[in-house]
Amino acid sequence: MRKRLLYMIMTVAVLFCAMPVAGAEQELDMEDLVAQHVVLMDYDSGRILLEKSATEQTYPASTTKLMTALLAAEALDLSAVVTISETAADVELDSSNLGFKPGEQLTVEELLYALLVYSANDAANALAEAVSGDIPSFVALMNEKASEWGLSGTHFCNPHGYHDPNHYITAKDLAVLMRRVVQNQTVLKVLSTPVYEMPPTNLQPDKRTLINTNSMITTRREMGYLYEPVKAGKTGYTSDAGHCLAAYAEKDGKRLISVVLNSKMEDGKNESFEDTEQLLRYGFNTYSPQTVVKVSEIVESAPVKWSEAGQAALLSETTLSVMLSDAEMEKGVEKAVALTEELKAPLSKGDVVGTVEYRMDGVPLGTVSLTVAEDVPFSFMTMAGHVCRVVFTNPFFWIGVAALLVLWIVLRAMKRRRRRRTRFNRNNYRARRRY
Repeated sequence: MRKRLLYMIMTVAVLFCAMPVAGAEQELDMEDLVAQHVVLMDYDSGRILLEKSATEQTYPASTTKLMTALLAAEALDLSAVVTISETAADVELDSSNLGFKPGEQLTVEELLYALLVYSANDAANALAEAVSGDIPSFVALMNEKASEWGLSGTHFCNPHGYHDPNHYITAKDLAVLMRRVVQNQTVLKVLSTPVYEMPPTNLQPDKRTLINTNSMITTRREMGYLYEPVKAGKTGYTSDAGHCLAAYAEKDGKRLISVVLNSKMEDGKNESFEDTEQLLRYGFNTYSPQTVVKVSEIVESAPVKWSEAGQAALLSETTLSVMLSDAEMEKGVEKAVALTEELKAPLSKGDVVGTVEYRMDGVPLGTVSLTVAEDVPFSFMTMAGHVCRVVFTNPFFWIGVAALLVLWIVLRAMKRRRRRRTRFNRNNYRARRRY
């Protein structure tokens, strides 16, 4: 009986020790992820927490539609009616589409749901024409915005992502784009909708039920991938691009963006969803918001000319919180202070005089403005003392003094000689008159 009890206690102890501790950091081997290109980003700061081949160019497939949706939402009225053209309805038969007919009329909002929920290529074409008049002009706009937003590894050839060898992106660029998308509440609302009932149109008498292709927010399309923290995401697939997913997730006040490109189906499972869940679980367990600097915290003491104290305390104008791991916090954060110019009195409390940039291993975490803690009055005596020190410690001043002294001595000597000569001449003259 005692042996059995001892065995049970040892078994429970081993199982307990083997359990992962909640919130503990666990290493994630990026090579265990099936996707070839991966990024995990902190949404709030834009800092990349994890990456794998993140700057290599690859095909984005239908994640391209994130750019199309963002440009359309920014340029068009949601209630505006768009008439489907023959060009917009003309899509490849093997592509994702809703079979819109030429002459069919839908609102911009309905087309956005068709674009992001169902991933319809004909909706992408229609929105492109509504924004720019024709598809080539819209593609030019897409590339212009990509360049403007710093997506240096990206080039678009169409508004939907159907395969083209010259249509590519990087995982890092897609994460940056997804962050912009999340900041647009219209697009985020559409992207996070599990199921959308599209009303009848002038050419379609029945409702269309659109089920989101992102199975991490709904089980209506396929089971087994639902992950509650994921709030929105855009899928993509072509045989060349593989399975792709850009996702946005929230948990316990933490906000993350994940990107997986060129993943696969393995053993009947869509590994883009599996990879994304692994990434996000690791991110939520490992990283947490850490206060790097608090508002009104003294950051630096800087010299101030013409002031009696000679120094001024500089405070952070705002609080900076960044997602960091415990290991990173132990390592410490670097800071670099940059003043707008040399500080001179008088200064007023609250004056913005520079910035401080915080970094981790040389990578910027965030920048905060620096303000003066207290009034710094002008001191005439300090300025006069400073001027005297500058003057009297300048070797050229003493060279000038020495030159003047020599000149004075020479002039004085010349004056004395002139007096002697005058006196001598006067005496000679008197002597001659006497004789």
